Amino acid sequence: MKKSVLIAIGIVAIAALLGVSLLFINANNIGNGSAEDTSPKSIAKDYARIRAEIEGGHFSSASRGAIEKEYVPILRRIAEGDRKYAKEYAKLFKEITSDPIEFEADEVFSIAADYSEFYAQMGEGTDDFGVQHIKIIEDNSGKLSLNIDYIFSISSYNVRMLEKGEKPFWADEQFSFDGESLGEYQIEIQLNGATISEKMYKNLSAADVEKLKDVPVGLWSRFNIMVRSFDDYAFIYIGSDEPINIEEQDFTKVNSLKGSIEIALEK
Repeated sequence: MKKSVLIAIGIVAIAALLGVSLLFINANNIGNGSAEDTSPKSIAKDYARIRAEIEGGHFSSASRGAIEKEYVPILRRIAEGDRKYAKEYAKLFKEITSDPIEFEADEVFSIAADYSEFYAQMGEGTDDFGVQHIKIIEDNSGKLSLNIDYIFSISSYNVRMLEKGEKPFWADEQFSFDGESLGEYQIEIQLNGATISEKMYKNLSAADVEKLKDVPVGLWSRFNIMVRSFDDYAFIYIGSDEPINIEEQDFTKVNSLKGSIEIALEK
């Protein structure tokens, strides 16, 4: 047999052996819960490992956000998983995040993607979450809407008009409510599970009530704003001496970690 033929046979044999070895290694990695494995069983196994490390005090001296950082790859694997496992992923997601958020099973993929981004930010030490910005915008037809930009922490919200002379339930000697400066017509937005970000507070003056600055041209002097933040909810008040109205909303759920709440204003 010619030498060249023997060399070719040898190369083929080596390639075959390498192929078998790689398949074995890949299968072994999947069985051990590698990043490429998106099966619910593998994700549950990795989650159990992290929980055991937490309970064993592994993260007791770790920097803030270290635990959330560990969950990022797991949440990304759920986001990229097979849709036939939607129910299993939804159950895992709720167990991992301990979040009471309600959603349909097939929504878990987009929600897990949002949470992985959020946990990644926490892992990097970013924690200025809550309401980021409040503005009024006007569309091409002249319709106005109040937009509340947020990152995390809002589970639901309520919107209503205050009666003339009405004070919020939280108003007392410690927490004042300057309804007169706010304006004759007053909108109350209650954000449940929410906070006002430090960024938002820095954009407000020390006064209780001030002019809402980010509004369409010609409306700068029309709207006033006041915010109040408590342990597990926040309030935004928009007031004006000119008639305004809104469609009242009671307990509207928020299923997105980051976005904008849009409330139509009726002139």
